[in-house]
Amino acid sequence: MNISVPYIQLIVLAVIAGTLMSCNPKQRKLITESPTEMNRVSTTRYEIVEQARNTVGAGYKYGATGSSKFDCSGLVYSLFLAQDIALPRSTDAMSSYGEEIKLHEVKPGDLIFFRNVRKIDHVAIVSRKSPTRTWLIHSTTSRGVVEEVLEESHYWKTRVDQCRRIIPLAESEGTAYVK
Repeated sequence: MNISVPYIQLIVLAVIAGTLMSCNPKQRKLITESPTEMNRVSTTRYEIVEQARNTVGAGYKYGATGSSKFDCSGLVYSLFLAQDIALPRSTDAMSSYGEEIKLHEVKPGDLIFFRNVRKIDHVAIVSRKSPTRTWLIHSTTSRGVVEEVLEESHYWKTRVDQCRRIIPLAESEGTAYVK
C-alpha cells in the first residue's frame, strides 16, 4: 500500500487538532487569555501569588503557618518568608511595613488590611486586579484559605483599612503576568 506524503501530513494535522480540541476548556482559556498590564508583576510577586493559590482550600487554625492550616497573618508570613522576605508574624505589626498605597493602586502581591471597630485584625494578599475588581487570597476563620473578589463581599469591602506594598514595583529581576 502506497500512502502519499500529503495524506500523512493530513493525518498528523488531524491528530494534533484532535488533541488540542480535547484539552480542558478552562486550560485553553488560560492559554489564550491576554495578560493585562495591571497584572504584570515582578517574578517575586508572581511566585508569592502562585504559592498563595496553591494554599486555597487549606483549613484555618489560629496561629498556624503550616502547609495544611493557616491563620491570615500566618499565610502571608509564610508566603513572603518562602521568598526570603521577613515580615512580622502578627497582622497588626505587619500593617506598619512597606509603603502605604491606595486601593486602586494595588497589584498582585500587595497586602490589604482590614479593621474591626477597635483594631486591624485581618490581612489578605492581592492575587489579581482589574479596573473594577480586586481578587484576594486570605485565610478566613469560617472557610479557611479562599480566593474571592473584594468588591463582591459586603463584609470585607466595608472593613478595608489600608493597603501596603512590601515589594517595590521597580524590582529589576524580570516580570511575569498573573492570571
